[in-house]
Amino acid sequence: METIVFSLVTGIILGASFIFFKLKQRYQQKIHQLSERILYLENKEKKRLKNAEIYKNKLKSQEIQSIEPELTNHQQQIEYIKQCELSCKKPMNWEAVKYFYYLNEWIQRNQLNWYVSFEVSMGAFIRTTGKEDAELKKSAFSSYNSKRVDFLLIDNQGHPRGVIEYHGSGHYLSDDANDRMQVKKLVLKKVNVPLIEVPEQLDKQAFFKRLQGVL
Repeated sequence: METIVFSLVTGIILGASFIFFKLKQRYQQKIHQLSERILYLENKEKKRLKNAEIYKNKLKSQEIQSIEPELTNHQQQIEYIKQCELSCKKPMNWEAVKYFYYLNEWIQRNQLNWYVSFEVSMGAFIRTTGKEDAELKKSAFSSYNSKRVDFLLIDNQGHPRGVIEYHGSGHYLSDDANDRMQVKKLVLKKVNVPLIEVPEQLDKQAFFKRLQGVL
């Protein structure tokens, strides 16, 4: 009798163990399948987002290309201008004007055959030379051509002799004023054109002294 009971209990235990391991195996398979499904969906979503970004950039590029021809078309430019009211304005603000006159006075005092230009694009008197890659040279030119100097001194042959930057009350209203100034400094240093920085409300004699010390 005891042998029968022992055999029965052993059979139940073995059966239960077999069922447990089978269920565990199926559970692990389900977990594995679920993990693979999640990974598949994640990769699919990443691919969808990437394609959406590519499509967005493509549309943006097409929009830019569709706008640029209009801006380079002279007839379109004329149409834009015809539809807008225009008026003259002072090319220099009231703070900078006095330094324009100071510069002309300093030139006359020192009997120099020099001239003063104002609000000059750096690309007008600086060029990119050398044997660098054409695209790199183009990018470098674009980087400084967009910057303007307040005053440019040129001699009677048209050669740049100095740049004057006036840091008036409105100079630091722009968040990128310092960054733009750093670009100008680097460019002028590379071409050996002296730079004179003029702080706000510098008087005439101090201005002349600063010019004399640099030029």
